[in-house]
Amino acid sequence: MNIKTYFSSLIADTGTCWNRFWFWPLDRRPLDWLRIVAGCVSLYLLATLTPDLNTYFGENGLLPVEAVNRVSTNAAGDSLRGWSYLDYFTSSTELLSVHVLGIAVVALFTLGWLTPATSLLSLVVMLSTVHRAPMITTLVEPVVTLVLFYWCLGPGGPIAWAARAITRQPMQRVSVWASVSLRLIQVHVALLYGTMGLSKLLSDTWWNGTGIWWLMARPESRLLNLAGMAELTLGTTPIGLYLVNSWTHAVVVYELAFAVLIWNRTLRPLLLGWSIVHWIGIAILLGQPLLAVTMIGVNAAFMTNDTTR
Repeated sequence: MNIKTYFSSLIADTGTCWNRFWFWPLDRRPLDWLRIVAGCVSLYLLATLTPDLNTYFGENGLLPVEAVNRVSTNAAGDSLRGWSYLDYFTSSTELLSVHVLGIAVVALFTLGWLTPATSLLSLVVMLSTVHRAPMITTLVEPVVTLVLFYWCLGPGGPIAWAARAITRQPMQRVSVWASVSLRLIQVHVALLYGTMGLSKLLSDTWWNGTGIWWLMARPESRLLNLAGMAELTLGTTPIGLYLVNSWTHAVVVYELAFAVLIWNRTLRPLLLGWSIVHWIGIAILLGQPLLAVTMIGVNAAFMTNDTTR
């Protein structure tokens, strides 16, 4: 094989693999599962915000629009905050009305009713909530909003609906739109895992194996009191030290491995199964069970049709 033939074959194979990855028709069943996960988590976030709605966003609230704009401006004077319809409502009646309306929209999306409209509106509701006061958001909102955004590109979203209306084609369970939406979610989730793992490599505590110890030693966030296990590492018994060090390095290795090895079909079930153990442990240490539920649920993007069925 000469050089010209080799590169011609390489380009052709690369193009075939690229088209197969992004545009090979896939079943939309994993997207339906992701709709339920993202919808339920969004409903929980909105519901927990309801009692404090006026306290934060009211006329005399703790986070008026002007104050949020000041803290969301960079040195050049450019605003770093996105648009939010909550900026235009300050009275308790107005805030409660639009908030309840937003909850209703997300509920309809979760149930799968008129998803071409409710998917896009649910994205607007969640982004408006995040942009109104980004300083009170958690690690969950970015994950939920990315799922909602990419879901709009799926077969039940507004873009695919408009394309079907123009071409007069019926909606099919297996479609290219499902492939594009799922692949984008998969790539983004893999990047999230890789970013989490790489960020830990910038900290000395995760290199020397004490990262988990520092999380256990924080009483303000953990779900369980792990002070006893943390104290074992300070004594003469090495059992606790080995356990904490192993747990610390296992977290880093898993997050980095997930970003790279999740694309291997043979290793994928092992990585998805271990994610349950991984996120339950993180939930106990960080005191964020909702983040664990969200990340475990988002992993459905990598599941096969038989598994989701």
